[in-house]
Amino acid sequence: MNQAPLDTVQQVIEVIPLIMRTIRVKFRERRKASINVAQFRVLAFLNNNAGASLSDLAYSVGQTLPAMSSLVDHLVRRKLITREKSAEDRRKITLKLTLEGQQELHAAYQYTERFLEEKLSSLSAEDLDIVLQSMKILRNLFQMDGEGEIAL
Repeated sequence: MNQAPLDTVQQVIEVIPLIMRTIRVKFRERRKASINVAQFRVLAFLNNNAGASLSDLAYSVGQTLPAMSSLVDHLVRRKLITREKSAEDRRKITLKLTLEGQQELHAAYQYTERFLEEKLSSLSAEDLDIVLQSMKILRNLFQMDGEGEIAL
């Protein structure tokens, strides 16, 4: 194997968790809203996939069905999402963000964006462009296809 891809793999494995850990710390600092990263991921998924099923959500977020069911119960009690019977299949339950859920998601995005913007502001324009291009490349490489599978 060429050393350059291996070096890149090692950096990705090391850096991505560091970034996520930093974001989790920032979420914990934002106690007023009391939303954690797992809840944020659920709200963000439902924002982009209104009417998704519990299975869709669990698969996307990487949780077991029982764990996701418990998390959804909590978010329903907090009135951040709703459970509704599907119009197409009465056996299926769909999940949607409430207005409060949309507002909570928006506030979390803004808080995180402000933090990351401040963190990245020390970079030169050239370095910012490199980061942006790297993110675009990684997104394209790992983007999910329409059926929830990693596009190959």
